[in-house]
Amino acid sequence: MSGFDDSFNAPPAKKSGGWSWLLLGCLGFFVVFGIACCGAGLYFSMNAATLFKNQFAKIIDETDLPEEDKRIMKEEVNRVAEMYDAGEIGFQDLPIIGEEIAKSPLLPLGIIIVLEQKYLNPSGLSEEEKTDGKRTLDRLARGVFEKKISEEEVKQIAEPITTQSGDGSFQPKDKVTDDELREFLNNAKTAVNEKNIPDEDYNINAGEEFRKAINRGIQRVKEGPKEEGS
Repeated sequence: MSGFDDSFNAPPAKKSGGWSWLLLGCLGFFVVFGIACCGAGLYFSMNAATLFKNQFAKIIDETDLPEEDKRIMKEEVNRVAEMYDAGEIGFQDLPIIGEEIAKSPLLPLGIIIVLEQKYLNPSGLSEEEKTDGKRTLDRLARGVFEKKISEEEVKQIAEPITTQSGDGSFQPKDKVTDDELREFLNNAKTAVNEKNIPDEDYNINAGEEFRKAINRGIQRVKEGPKEEGS
């Protein structure tokens, strides 16, 4: 996967401690889409839905997800762009769709992707340690999505592989030692055990979850804003 594409010109993301670098570091289309929806004015104000679709197609193709998931995701991105072109949704509606993606299990899936690809896979850990580490990351992602593990707890868990900048935000280290990675994985394993996160595969159908999130967002747009007290 390539780095985050600056051409989106999204506004700075709200700081969220240990979460912020995970969200920005995740190079999957779903995170980029959620961020882009909040700052997509550059593309859509210039009526560049075609560029929008092409850019996301490229991002999706760079993932290691199954081809069927990629196909579904491209269809959904195209659907949103085409609805915008047709005037069925407006610029102000895009963040609503982004919110639904952010609430889906796709972001925890992104955690797994970035941590495995950036740190675990290229590390010097044994195959047994890597296998156990992947299971631990599955459980961590599940714990985060189910809100059993808080953002503050994630920040503490990730301390061995992050650095704190002058403004108080946390950033991932470019490189981590095997000992730092082991410490992080041990922190994560302790946390998931304490929170009784099931020791089993955490499988997500990314394409279908993306489609569901888009559908929820579009439904919210059609229903319009809720009145106070409703």
